[in-house]
Amino acid sequence: MLDHASLREHFPGHDADDPNVSGWLNALENENELVVFLCESTLTDWTRKAIRQADQVIVAVAGPGPNELNPVEEFAFSIHPPARRRLVLVHERRQGAVEGTAAWLRDREVAMHHQVALEDDRDVKGLHRFLTGRALGFVAAGGGGFGPAHIGIYKAFMEHGVQFDILGGTSVGAAVLAGFALLKSPEEVDLAAHDIFVISKGFKHFTLPRYALLDHIVFDEALRRAFMGIAIEDAWRPYFAVTTLLDGSWQGPYLIRSGPIWKAVRASGSLPAILPPVISDDGRLLVDGGVVDNIPLGPMSALKTGPNLVVHFGLRGRVQRFEVDYMSIPGRWQLARALLTRSGRGRLPPIPGPIGVLQRCLVLNQDPDRLPIGPLDLVLPVPELPGATLLDFDRHFEVFEGAYQWCKRRIDELGEKNDPALTAILATRD
Repeated sequence: MLDHASLREHFPGHDADDPNVSGWLNALENENELVVFLCESTLTDWTRKAIRQADQVIVAVAGPGPNELNPVEEFAFSIHPPARRRLVLVHERRQGAVEGTAAWLRDREVAMHHQVALEDDRDVKGLHRFLTGRALGFVAAGGGGFGPAHIGIYKAFMEHGVQFDILGGTSVGAAVLAGFALLKSPEEVDLAAHDIFVISKGFKHFTLPRYALLDHIVFDEALRRAFMGIAIEDAWRPYFAVTTLLDGSWQGPYLIRSGPIWKAVRASGSLPAILPPVISDDGRLLVDGGVVDNIPLGPMSALKTGPNLVVHFGLRGRVQRFEVDYMSIPGRWQLARALLTRSGRGRLPPIPGPIGVLQRCLVLNQDPDRLPIGPLDLVLPVPELPGATLLDFDRHFEVFEGAYQWCKRRIDELGEKNDPALTAILATRD
């Protein structure tokens, strides 16, 4: 770490732009993994030199705010584009959510912001991993009622002391990781799933199919209750939810990184035809992110470098054929008559219904062979678990517990093989 006093100590009487000073600074950068230049509070020659010498700028703020951009920030932002800027909000204590982050970000366009507590060095270590290209990400795929498996897998890694630096998911993966972005325990996240899907029966209120098959009102209210009006910006850990933008632009995955968490989760899991699409404040029509990217490793890799844990529920290797004559599919009156008796129902062609077809459509963008897997990305395809179905969460705890026990065994197996991706993940342990 270098400040103006360091310059005066090594080069007394020299100007900050002296070629000898520049050579010294370049040599230090070559010798060290990370060099931090500490600017002064005013726009001095040293501050200008430090900002020009750096590869990125970190604005650290504390206390109530926001303050307007000061001259040092204005100069730094004129040198470094948003992709090279970070905002660090410093707190005395760690908490699941803070307040006022959006106000600090309003005039400070940055690539990412970080909540850092001074009670220990955990958050500082996480920030260091971002700055040195080793930030650890958790990528959670969509999968409806399979989603509680994410909770069990998170718990298994948490018990190994792993600290995830950034969380991003699609559909139910986005919902689960939103709870962890707020520092909820696995048991608290599972309890929220119980409230949303079992007590409130969020996926069991059917309606007239004008906008969708399900009535979204109860589901939305349960999500708002679970996330308490908290904004993504105020969550302790960096987080994003993936959704699909239906505006004719053929845009790929659309990342939600700001605004109410409940609405981001709702948009990311807006199953086409099952739930009404979500309309953003600027008029964008949003549906389930699984339509374009059910395993959002690409978006995660675009936000940071470093290892990732990637969890999905793909149907890889399960090729299924249906020995059914298409002409045997009944029309509405034939179907109505068949459904009246057990024998009639038994004679119906064994092909998927609307939900099954939707499930197969969503996993089209879930082929692990097409993922941009890096050398230190650990991909965990979750096996079939008892009680897991696409739209039924009634047995969520069994799915959670089954995935937890499976993942513990899987971690031990990979550890015995000295798997390099697992080693990189475990490197974040306290």
